[in-house]
Amino acid sequence: MEQGGKQEVTILVKGAYDPNVITAKAGVPLVVHFNRQEDTSCSRFVTFEGQNVRKDLKPFGVTDVKFTPAQTGEISFTCDMGMYQGKVIVK
Repeated sequence: MEQGGKQEVTILVKGAYDPNVITAKAGVPLVVHFNRQEDTSCSRFVTFEGQNVRKDLKPFGVTDVKFTPAQTGEISFTCDMGMYQGKVIVK
């Protein structure tokens, strides 16, 4: 997951986030590759709680979301409707 000073993980978006729980290190840039393999309106956007991050995920493609988790704890991420849910466990 950690390479060249950054952390990377791929999440499949198809009916849910898979995986829906990921781990990351505080203070190290995180790149989440959202591989959205559907075109439902619910999964169009992803928002990371408390990170000021909201991204439009392109259908049938990969969209990168980048941020640096500043402190340990949990960061929730959801679609706009809250039906797709996940979390980042920051250590």
